[in-house]
Amino acid sequence: MARLYLYFKENNPEVTDFAECFKCNHFDDMVEAVHSRTGKGEEIKTPSVALKIGHSLKKCCHILIGESLRKNDTEKKEEVRSFLELLENEWSEKVSKNCLETMANRKFNKPMSIPLTEDLVKLATSIKDEISQMLKAKVTNEHKHKRLMELTLAQIIIFNKKHSGEASKMTVEQYETAKVSQDKHNSNKELLSSLSEAGKVLAKKLLLVEIRGKRGRKVQLLLPPEAKQAMDVIPERR
Repeated sequence: MARLYLYFKENNPEVTDFAECFKCNHFDDMVEAVHSRTGKGEEIKTPSVALKIGHSLKKCCHILIGESLRKNDTEKKEEVRSFLELLENEWSEKVSKNCLETMANRKFNKPMSIPLTEDLVKLATSIKDEISQMLKAKVTNEHKHKRLMELTLAQIIIFNKKHSGEASKMTVEQYETAKVSQDKHNSNKELLSSLSEAGKVLAKKLLLVEIRGKRGRKVQLLLPPEAKQAMDVIPERR
């Protein structure tokens, strides 16, 4: 906002206070100040900054309206509300639309850097071997315990191709519930008979854990044998 104000003052030197910018007759100058700050049209450099400025301007309007209400300044309140209405009606067309299109085009044209399969295999194998070694060594100190937790989380993320934020939200209670559910399913002969041979093998070796993801939706994680062994040990050695 400070940098935007400096750009705004270049064309409006008579303005001495940022609050004075929030007048309808200054709206077009504010748009030009944003274009000077972030670029315009096909030459826009930082579209995300322009979008954030729009959100910040709305927040500033609400702050000024609140101050006007406290001071019982009806004239200032209506002045800012008129600016806010203009902002909501025209900002998307003059600023946001072009920014969103630019961001979408850049994302579409951005080359994807996909890691080589052999590198992923090496990483997964290395993590698996280190977890196995730490489980055999019976971790006791705090540093090694933390290392075991980090490796277990990394293996779960790689195995499920999930974001770290989702996998790291798994709780001990969710894990224990999944173990009880697996025991019931494995003892259910009708359920096992309906699975393919590959499904039966996976049901015995992998553990399915359901966690709470974004917006309250269920996210399913599959735990490979090494991660399952580590999850059995981690709570005991905390």
